[in-house]
Amino acid sequence: LKGGRPELPSDHALFPEYIQLMQACWAEKRAQRPAFNDIHERLKKMKVPEGLIPSMPNPIAATSET
Repeated sequence: LKGGRPELPSDHALFPEYIQLMQACWAEKRAQRPAFNDIHERLKKMKVPEGLIPSMPNPIAATSET
């Protein structure tokens, strides 16, 4: 991508927490990006957006046995 970022989907406003986290991870300077542990904690706290399949496995929950 050479510094470029993918376009956000047109319905990105439905997922503000995910978009904010994604944009934080895109910070140009490494020191401004969240650490992996912070990303993991933020993802665990996020709710599944309405309309997604409730039976879909949550990959974060599977790794949170620590």
